[in-house]
Amino acid sequence: MKVQRVIAPAVYVELPDLIIFRILSYLPLRSLHRFKCVCKLWSTLFLHPTFVYLRTQNSPFSHILGEEVHILMQLDFDNPDRWWGFTTICRSSSNLHVQVRDISSSTSQYRIESFLMCDTLLIPSPQYPSLCIALEFVPITSNPQAGSVKLVSVHDDGNNNLGYEVLSLDNIGTSFCRWRAIDMVVPPLLSDGRMRNSIQLFFRKGVAYCVCFLETTEEVDDIQVDVVDMVNETYIGRTTFPRVSFFPELAMLHLLDWNGRLSFSQLLKDELHVLVLDDHTKLKWAERKRIIKLNFLKSSPYHKEELITFHACDNMSTLIFIWHHKDNKFFCFYDIYTGELFTSKMFISSYSDLNDVEHDAALVAFKVAEFAFHRAGL
Repeated sequence: MKVQRVIAPAVYVELPDLIIFRILSYLPLRSLHRFKCVCKLWSTLFLHPTFVYLRTQNSPFSHILGEEVHILMQLDFDNPDRWWGFTTICRSSSNLHVQVRDISSSTSQYRIESFLMCDTLLIPSPQYPSLCIALEFVPITSNPQAGSVKLVSVHDDGNNNLGYEVLSLDNIGTSFCRWRAIDMVVPPLLSDGRMRNSIQLFFRKGVAYCVCFLETTEEVDDIQVDVVDMVNETYIGRTTFPRVSFFPELAMLHLLDWNGRLSFSQLLKDELHVLVLDDHTKLKWAERKRIIKLNFLKSSPYHKEELITFHACDNMSTLIFIWHHKDNKFFCFYDIYTGELFTSKMFISSYSDLNDVEHDAALVAFKVAEFAFHRAGL
């Protein structure tokens, strides 16, 4: 009797991204760089904040102190086309750096760099000269580990207004990876002849806010905010920050990350006054401002306004700020409900292309992201 051999079809089990991230997070950089050719996901691991966080938690110190140094020694530092001349212009909450260098008087080259992963990625240049750029990982609601890094660039459209371009890195390496202009119909930002003093981009939880400070005849600027939906890559609208109604005092304003929402804060004696943009889809500000008692300022001789820079309120309960004292800087975590203050001395780097406020804001955003991963049980 002739026996027929039956070959069962191969069964491939597709592992969830989170399991893959956990496994690979234990590997040294040398192996991770070698495995980049496996697939698209593995070639861009450094773009995924979940993987970067897991690796900082799981990778042994021997990798960080040994293998990473070995990888750095092997990289082609003598090749100026790859490494030298780039300047950091912004950082994400997962410590990705957008860098740029001038190739000629009219041409610039852009790239994304991860110092934690010793990796870089060249990206297309914006179509229009950029005034400001920001980037963040935009997750998919149904799967927080899935999504893509997106960048938003602000430019002057030549008609006294701002224009926006978006670049999504989910199509990196293909002809589809290019900047796309966002359609918007709004009145000119500077139709009344006023000058634009400065621009700041705030990008959190799939929403980008372009904060524009306009000169006035008073001692304070008017603040107008453009809101861009980075998930659907559409323009939502423009709102004016109601400063006169809620902050009549001339004290300094701080842009504050209120649990991922745009807000502004002002320190008055031992109180922090905060106004949050409650609903970005309807451009609706809160009806009343929050007042946070800062009990530690009552007993501290170091309570001058310029010594404290407020950056975030995490999980609606912890106020995170930077405290300058003499030649030192401290991370400060203040529990709004218990009044407890925890401080941690910061390492002050002598090298940074960003100004102090931008540098500190990026560090705080990185801390807030770490707290979120910890709460999620990662």
